[in-house]
Amino acid sequence: MATKTSFRSAWRYRRCLLPANGFFEKGMHIKRMDHKPFWLAGLWNRWLGPDGSEIESCTVITTKANQLIKPFHNRMPVIISTELGNDWVQQKDGLGLRDLEPLLCEWSPDNWVAERIVKENSNTQMSIF
Repeated sequence: MATKTSFRSAWRYRRCLLPANGFFEKGMHIKRMDHKPFWLAGLWNRWLGPDGSEIESCTVITTKANQLIKPFHNRMPVIISTELGNDWVQQKDGLGLRDLEPLLCEWSPDNWVAERIVKENSNTQMSIF
């Protein structure tokens, strides 16, 4: 992110936390086994649209997939622990940003589950993978 022009400024000044209780990947619903919510690492930005209107947008930061996600995709969202959330959103200089880099690694799949989304008639059901 620090090297991509489109993300460089947001990486330094506009990191955000996006609340989630699960995410979807190729027909799978991935969530914590205890069903508690968690934080996805994100970046937000403000830019001008083609018509001159101001637009705010955000993106979820991804990282290399862990063992749970690898069967479905080679990337997964970065999860930020509640304890580190405050640190994540603070503006940082170069050294402070380097301190955040370890948070961008894959997270442990322990206590997470991937449930297959099965569609039967008009009802959506899930089965544990």
